[in-house]
Amino acid sequence: VSQAIIVAILGVETIYGRNTGSFRTLDALATLAFRNPDTARPERSQMFRDQLADLIQLDNRHELNALTATGSFAGALGLPQFMPGSLLRYAVDGNNDGKIDLSGSVDDAIMSVANFLRQHGWVPGLPVFAPVDLPKDAAKWVKGGLEPTYTWSDLKGFGAKTRPSTFADTWKLHPLGIVDLPDEPRNTLELRSGTPNFFAITHYNRSYFYAASVADLALAISRRISGTAPY
Repeated sequence: VSQAIIVAILGVETIYGRNTGSFRTLDALATLAFRNPDTARPERSQMFRDQLADLIQLDNRHELNALTATGSFAGALGLPQFMPGSLLRYAVDGNNDGKIDLSGSVDDAIMSVANFLRQHGWVPGLPVFAPVDLPKDAAKWVKGGLEPTYTWSDLKGFGAKTRPSTFADTWKLHPLGIVDLPDEPRNTLELRSGTPNFFAITHYNRSYFYAASVADLALAISRRISGTAPY
């Protein structure tokens, strides 16, 4: 996984550890699951109940103390702001000290983010956005969701055209999606073509704006350091 992408995620999530949250995770999850459930979206309350169960399982496995663990108001933990379920399934011991500590170990945090992205479809060597120009009416082909569903042949049939890029054309062999990024105050709409790597980031946070922000920050970081694209 691109180093710059991992650095960007840690920056967006906690400003590199400066703000990991001060809410007691047990209280946050219990409140969102039971005391203040989202009655309009019952599946969201169920998600927090599941996360609460995962937190208790982590405590039972002695991987954290559920009575003292703190994080965001929504229950996210550590430098990468993993929810308990993600910590349970994707966190890894990056420094081989026999334990996983996403708050105190930068190595654990970095390797856990990388593992999360790989497990959600990150493909080494692909850009996050395909180097293509989409037609102005491409918004009508936006499907949303967290998985790419088009082929390059589909996009070419819609009128998409490639532009010069340093990336190999192997991205054309992978599924692609049309990503809409509306700017309501300016009444504008930006359209990009996301590769599987873009959609891997959306599994970290479902917002297209989040994934695009991570990708753009990673690009800026990489260009500042080495003058090259990061993924």
